[in-house]
Amino acid sequence: MNTEKFRHWLVQDKHLSSLSAADVLSRVKRVKKILRIEVFNKTKTLPNLIESDDYKKGSLSIRSQLKRAVTLFIEYTDYK
Repeated sequence: MNTEKFRHWLVQDKHLSSLSAADVLSRVKRVKKILRIEVFNKTKTLPNLIESDDYKKGSLSIRSQLKRAVTLFIEYTDYK
């Protein structure tokens, strides 16, 4: 994953602040760690995340942020 291009896309196309973009990037890395994956699968990543024990242990806010990060990253991969 080219993190700088993803961060640039978040700021330019999604109008996130630099800090928010960094947070999204951090959440994407966290999802990869939770699922022990290197590459997101467009159809399986989100369902697998929702079923994972680490995800279920998180607060509602954290779960929401992780889902949003996955959604944004998948949107980015479709965009590029």
